[in-house]
Amino acid sequence: MKRTTLLIILLIVAALASACASDTPATEEAVSSLTVSDADSQQTISLDALQALPQTTANFQDVDYVGVTLPTLLEDAGISLDDVTAIKAVASDGYSVNYEPALYTRDDVILAYAQADGPMSEDDGTLRMVVPGERGQMNVRMVVEIEVVR
Repeated sequence: MKRTTLLIILLIVAALASACASDTPATEEAVSSLTVSDADSQQTISLDALQALPQTTANFQDVDYVGVTLPTLLEDAGISLDDVTAIKAVASDGYSVNYEPALYTRDDVILAYAQADGPMSEDDGTLRMVVPGERGQMNVRMVVEIEVVR
């Protein structure tokens, strides 16, 4: 009787533990590069190369971020901004946002790779868009690709 009761309790505990387990990893894999593309080309830019570009800062929700403006990034990648209708930031989970020229050409809209006081938070991922004054969903986290839409 005691063995049966103990076995039932162990089975219940095992079932509860497996129900609480998640199929998704606890943290996102660190990104070491960014894909930059347009209709004609696609290239990979390392995090080191991104950090070597002229940097600027921007603030979102009382956090100062360090990064690069989109025109600077695209110019360095050899992509012309002529006839661009939007720039799309794509996250590692597939979430994306299109930015119109009025947004992506602002001096305070950046692709951030650090916080001013240290590395990015785990929630931000390696790269994130910082668009001051806009809703949270416009500030894409865990960015893996910047796509030029013509």
